[in-house]
This record gives sequence, structure tokens and C-alpha cells, in this order.
Amino acid sequence: MTDQVINTKQPLSSEQQVKFIDNVLMERFELAVSSITIINKGKNNFTYRVKLDPKTAVKHTEQPTVKPGTVSLPVDTTDIIFRLSNPQRSLNEAVRIENEVAAMILMREAFASVELSDLLMPGQALDDAFDTLTETQQKEISGQILDIFKAIHEYDLPNSVVGYGGLRFNEQGEVITGPTTIPCGGPFKSIAEMYRQLLRTQLDLSSTSVLLDGWKDDGLRDRLEMFYDKGLEKLFDEVNDQLPTLVHGDLDRWNILFDKQNMKITALLDYDFAQVASPCDEYFFSFPLSHGLVGSEFSNDRNESLLRNYQIHGFPGELPTYDKPEGGRSEAPGDANPINWKFAKLWDKMLHEKGIKSPAKLGRDIEIMSNLYWFCQEVCWPYVLFDSWNRQPEERKQQAKKNIQGEIGRFLESFGF
Repeated sequence: MTDQVINTKQPLSSEQQVKFIDNVLMERFELAVSSITIINKGKNNFTYRVKLDPKTAVKHTEQPTVKPGTVSLPVDTTDIIFRLSNPQRSLNEAVRIENEVAAMILMREAFASVELSDLLMPGQALDDAFDTLTETQQKEISGQILDIFKAIHEYDLPNSVVGYGGLRFNEQGEVITGPTTIPCGGPFKSIAEMYRQLLRTQLDLSSTSVLLDGWKDDGLRDRLEMFYDKGLEKLFDEVNDQLPTLVHGDLDRWNILFDKQNMKITALLDYDFAQVASPCDEYFFSFPLSHGLVGSEFSNDRNESLLRNYQIHGFPGELPTYDKPEGGRSEAPGDANPINWKFAKLWDKMLHEKGIKSPAKLGRDIEIMSNLYWFCQEVCWPYVLFDSWNRQPEERKQQAKKNIQGEIGRFLESFGF
């Protein structure tokens, strides 16, 4: 396991980010900037398109210390995509950049069968435009998302990538497994070991929260530690061997650009959470907007639990009603956030039509692993460590803690603890 650096300092303001980009390009490459435009104001990263001043040219075609996964800046470069990470996302800053670069190397190989380029491509954010598309167009573009998913899911990892975890380079420049961007350690010999360390990390983080206080109330911490010692690995005795699988970790419309005129996806933007995990794991990170994320059996959101049941056991002929949301997603525990059941069923149908291992095909494995994954998240959700969340009224925080505590209890009971 490697050291983890979790940075929680405030990110630069937009003005400071633009100034930083301008200074880096001038001081490191002697390049003047014509314009800097933000592309995606995401939660984890800030992505900019930089147009270079045509009066200056890239002067160096060769650099003496080129790191693995990188190339010298081509002499004909006119535009650059510049990414700045958000330091407030409780991620492992020591490995973020290397993990993403290594992941992009593998993804480029995986996308050989998909029409995606590693060049600068035009396009608009799919998330912003999706609701303006016709049902036929939505189906067409969703099919392309699933083509990308299938390419990633079925990619044969190189021999250098052994076990599970994040991604990095060895001394020979080969991609190998390493620590994960989401603080968890790594690499790991088995998926059970990976989940065991995830739970250990979450337990340790819960002890740093003034609100959670390590879940010492009512003997809950003792039950958690007992499950960690005696129960977790037994759960994996019921899980089939999990082939190490490339996972994007955030595959959804908010990370996709598309050309509306041609109805083609042009870019996939973010590989921050990419890792090698199990065939089940992508379903715990990706597709929430398409109602393809597999949630928890014990979710406080009633619709989420119902959707999970349909995903694993099959959608009924008569679907629940869909009340389109007016005020956005509710975060109140116990609320049933609206689900477009017709689209959720269509998404599931397309999974089967494209021959992708759907939740139904993963069956008992994903039932067990989804519960274990979301159980680990409940132990210490990242947001409870954010200053912004902890500035909420005490009554609201205590109610949230009570709801989470109840959910953890239900998980432990189902595990026999």
C-alpha cells in the first residue's frame, strides 16, 4: 500500500484557474494564449479549452524527460484541453494524475472498435441537451453510450496488469495496478481483499468525523468490527470468481460530449475513478442518469430499491407511474425520487440486445456485491467530511446520522451481524 494524500483545501477561483493555466503555458512552454474557455465545470475537475496565440509556436518537438503515457507537444498544436483537479473531493491526490493517464492508455486501446478519437473534438454536453432530444434520438445516443461501455467491459487487460486496484506505470513504462484514486490503498490480489480494505478505510474515516464519531453509539462500532473480522470474506465465498475488469467509474451523460447535428458521441471526458475491479463494479459507479446504476437493497429511496429489484430480476409488463420532477432530485431520506420507468426498461433491454453482462446476467454476484459496496459507502459518505456539509443545522445533521445508522443496521442484520 502506498501513502495517501487527501487534500481538502479550497480550489482556485475561476479567475485564478485561468491565470494559472496562462502562466504554466508561458513559463513551461513559452506559449501565449489567445483564449481560455471552460468546457465542463464538474465536481471533481475543472476542464478548459485553450486556444494558443498563432503568433507563438510550439518550439520543442523533443523533451529529455518524457514521462510514461505522455508525448512531446506537437509543433502544429493550436488547441489544448487543460484539466485542473478539484482538491476538495477527498480523493488520493498522490495518485490521481498518474491513474488517469494510465487509464487513458488502456481506454484508447479499448475504444479501437468504437468511433472515438483522442484528438480535440467538437461537441456539446450531452447531459444539458438530452431532454431536448426525441425518444428516437435518446435511444440512438444511449446505444452509443452502451457501445462504449461494452468496449470497456470486454477489454482484455494487458499481461502487465495483475490483480485489482488503480492504475500506474512501472519503470519500463508499462501500465500496472496500483493505489486507487478513491482512498482505499492497493494494488490487491483479490476483489475480496479490495473490498476489505475499502471497509477498513471507511471505518477509519468515520472516526475522523465529529458527527459520526466512529459509530461508537449503541455498540454499532463493535458490530462493524465483528463483521470486518468474521463476516466480510465469508460473503465472498458465495461470489463466483471475479475476472479483473477495466472500470471507467463515472460513465454517464455528464462526462460525454456529442454532435447534435450528426447524433454522434464525440468525447468521453473523465477517467478520474478508473480502476481494475469486478464485472459488477461499473454498475455501482455509472449510469445514474440512465437509471442503470444498481443501488442498495436497503436504500431509504423506495424507488431506488424497486429499480434494483427490476434490474436483477426483470422488469414487469406494467410499470409504475413516472412523475417527472419539477424541482430536481430530492436528498431527503425516505423520499422516492422519480424514475423514468419506461426509459429504465429500455436501457435494460438494450443491455441485453448488445450482449452486455447486465445486472440480471450477473445475478447473485451483483446482489451480494452491490449490498456490500453500498454498505461500505454508508459507513462514511464523503460529504460528511466536507466543511460545507458540516455547517448545516445540527438538527438536520443528527437526522441524517440517524437515517444512515438505521441503514447500516439493516445491512448488518442481513449479513448476520
